[in-house]
Amino acid sequence: MTAVSLVRAIMQIIFFATTTIAVIFANFLLRRADTTVAGVMLPARQIHAVLGPVLVLLNALLFVYVCALYKIHTSNVEVAELQSLQKYKVFGAAFNPFYASGGIFANAVGYAFLIILWWFGAYSFVYSIGLNKPPDTPFLFGWQTLISILYFALGIASMIAIQACWQKFGFASYQLKLWVSFVGIAIGALLPPILLRQGLPFK
Repeated sequence: MTAVSLVRAIMQIIFFATTTIAVIFANFLLRRADTTVAGVMLPARQIHAVLGPVLVLLNALLFVYVCALYKIHTSNVEVAELQSLQKYKVFGAAFNPFYASGGIFANAVGYAFLIILWWFGAYSFVYSIGLNKPPDTPFLFGWQTLISILYFALGIASMIAIQACWQKFGFASYQLKLWVSFVGIAIGALLPPILLRQGLPFK
């Protein structure tokens, strides 16, 4: 695979993760009793059984592709091309953490968006477990701990790998993304629980 094709694959992973997490989180806000995850209809309190492995798998795939991008030889022409890739014009560079073209806002959003998305996925998983009565059985506690550790470790590893690629491509183009990432961490950590508390009464 070329560097550009690897970035396209990374964008597809992020896009799939975005749609999956957005649908699940929206259903939690609407307090719907059942939700479809990866083509499987599940009660809201059982979504964690599918969502947890899906989150870990997507994060693992992201890490593998980013590591491959770091190791592959990348010409200046390829760097310029991957820095201008956009999934859809409407969303601009939100799905490309290596985007470094256009205006200030477009340059800033990709990495912060990925961090916020990670947090929404984590809260969706934990929220589904919390719907069980009781939510703190030994099995659920062990399951939540296992998935959370894997998800957290892969998330940190992916962040390190992405920043290593920034260094490879020329860090000056990505300094803004690094600073805005702290905003993404704050939004991701605080916004999902606020939204979930403000949701509709559970149906």
